[in-house]
Amino acid sequence: DRFHEVDQKMPHECHECGGDAITSLEILGVGNIFWVCLECDALYLKLEIVETLAKLENASGVWTNPNDWGFKEEDEFN
Repeated sequence: DRFHEVDQKMPHECHECGGDAITSLEILGVGNIFWVCLECDALYLKLEIVETLAKLENASGVWTNPNDWGFKEEDEFN
């Protein structure tokens, strides 16, 4: 299981790998609804699963043009 319910407070360490590189993950059209471990990609819910799924469903038609993002070198990626 790669999803963990937490709350609005960031976990101190990852339950999957024990790492402490955790940051907020923003979903286009939804906002920051997850915490993510940058070491193993484990996701932590900020909201209850029902509310999270409803927000994701509401944003299912949102899109963006990658050409508008600008360019970053690969070593600048999260």
